[in-house]
Amino acid sequence: MEPTIDLRQLQAFLAVAESGSFTRASRKLHRSQPAVSRTVAALEEELGVGLFERFGKRIALTQAGQILVSRSRRLLAETASLREELRASEQSGAGSLRLAADPSACQHLLPAILREFKESFPACAWTILAANAFQSLEWVREKRVEVAMVTRPLRLPALIRFEPLFEEEWVFAVTGAHPWAADRTAPARDLERYRYLLPDEGSESAELIERYFARRGVRLPVLASLGSAEAIGAMAAQGLGIGILPSWVLGGSAEPGKLVPIPFGRNPLRRSWGLLRLKGRRPGLAEHAFLALCRSIVPRRIQEQTIGGRSLLEARRGSE
Repeated sequence: MEPTIDLRQLQAFLAVAESGSFTRASRKLHRSQPAVSRTVAALEEELGVGLFERFGKRIALTQAGQILVSRSRRLLAETASLREELRASEQSGAGSLRLAADPSACQHLLPAILREFKESFPACAWTILAANAFQSLEWVREKRVEVAMVTRPLRLPALIRFEPLFEEEWVFAVTGAHPWAADRTAPARDLERYRYLLPDEGSESAELIERYFARRGVRLPVLASLGSAEAIGAMAAQGLGIGILPSWVLGGSAEPGKLVPIPFGRNPLRRSWGLLRLKGRRPGLAEHAFLALCRSIVPRRIQEQTIGGRSLLEARRGSE
């Protein structure tokens, strides 16, 4: 087995070597003389060599001890330098920040947050992985990312913290020419007459929607299951089917050819969005600032879900 040497052993050895006395070394280290002697003896045992020759009360370095002195000085100096570098990195926000986010958050929420974050922490290297809530949760648990911005997972492990940011409401998305658009209501008797554009089959969003309507005795005919709100919105805007989307992504234009949000009814389908993190982790300065920006910007961004009378989806297309 390779010897295991800790820094306290090297510090004790070097103090004895430089002072020429276990007693003087113990005073320098603010430890008892027997404790220093035991520490040096443990180091000699780990290395399998003697480091000091003892002549009564006098001591002298062996050849192995002389080699270890120079190596110990370099190692302890490098350790001190590394400690200072890490402390400076923490204080300046340098380093890295690994994020995961739902594709909708990547499109509509993170750009504004990261723009401000970059101004405050230009030296911080950040990466984003786009993923659904289930995959993001796994990455947080595996420590592949520090923070994930997603919808609240249906099943949340005890070791994961979820911090809510806002609550979304799901709506039907129809064109301005659809019969429901005039008074913005979806009669219960009409629900099974149309075909719908839903989130990916097997996703938590699809499961949530299916449960909601099953409790009301409704089975929605599915035209297509799609992987993003953008795709659902694009097809719904062409009148191909009725989209089911969160209202904050959709916006609220009633002009023909644009998407109009239609509430589900008196008992809306709502779901929380927020941040996933490991419990017990102490965030660094950069991560702490990122979390603060999320708490500040996201609720404001949700309130500004319509831009000049256009939905966020349409506003994004208009800027391309």
